[in-house]
Amino acid sequence: MVDDILGCMDSGSVDISAAFDTVCHQTLVGCLELEFGIHDASLEWVASYLSDRTISVCVSQSPSAAVSIHVGVPQGSVLGPILFTTYIAPIGRLIEQHGMHYHKYADDTQLYTSLTVPAGSSLDLLPRCTSELQHWYWANGLLLNPRKSEMAFFGTKQRLQRLTLPANVTVARSSVTVNGVLKILGVTLDSTLTFDDHVNNVVRSCNYHLRALRHLRPCLSLDVAKTMAASIVGSRLDYCNALFYGVTQSTMNKLQRQTTLHVSPAMLVDVKPTQLTYCVTYIGYQYVSG
Repeated sequence: MVDDILGCMDSGSVDISAAFDTVCHQTLVGCLELEFGIHDASLEWVASYLSDRTISVCVSQSPSAAVSIHVGVPQGSVLGPILFTTYIAPIGRLIEQHGMHYHKYADDTQLYTSLTVPAGSSLDLLPRCTSELQHWYWANGLLLNPRKSEMAFFGTKQRLQRLTLPANVTVARSSVTVNGVLKILGVTLDSTLTFDDHVNNVVRSCNYHLRALRHLRPCLSLDVAKTMAASIVGSRLDYCNALFYGVTQSTMNKLQRQTTLHVSPAMLVDVKPTQLTYCVTYIGYQYVSG
């Protein structure tokens, strides 16, 4: 999605909570067959994987009676995110019918569109699109939660200052306040894509884990301590490090100070921000049994 913004394409976002719990098995199997052309033994394997599942609750080592479940896909599994992505695949056509773009990763979906001047005509696409999305989710046992929805505009500082942008936007018939930042898949996007907020969050997280590791250091050998630093702290510096392409030197210095302690430096690159202004919407969904 960030690449779309920097590449002068349309842009946006959607988040989902409790996403895997209400996937209808019958609808999912039908989607695999109709949307993806899966037939015969392969389809039967998936149906078998989903069938004959039960759930029970254990309180103080006293389990309840097992109850059969006919919705949901196993969380924490390899197939779970793939099956859920398959389940909501039809929303792609719905979004594109409204002239908007989207990006999906498991239960996170981003809606996005570029703004023209004046911005009103472009923003009118959003309430129409999200209203139809709301009805699609209702029909498939899902519930849009406006309280988890967020909205942000992206562009250069000069461009944002020249435009008159609304403080609130209608998303699925609910008013959503425009924010200065969005956090998507662990990455904090600020309105001008400087990534200062994201880097500050990364550095803060690294320092927290380094302090925790320092308390354990007397109990660890040097090799074990290095391995833990690389896996716990280094993974945070490496995550989405391609987004640091073009950040200011002062921002990069914050990361460099972290890397000198335990891991290899982050990737350095240089591109200029786009001159266009973008509207990005972060929409939260809550799933309920149908």
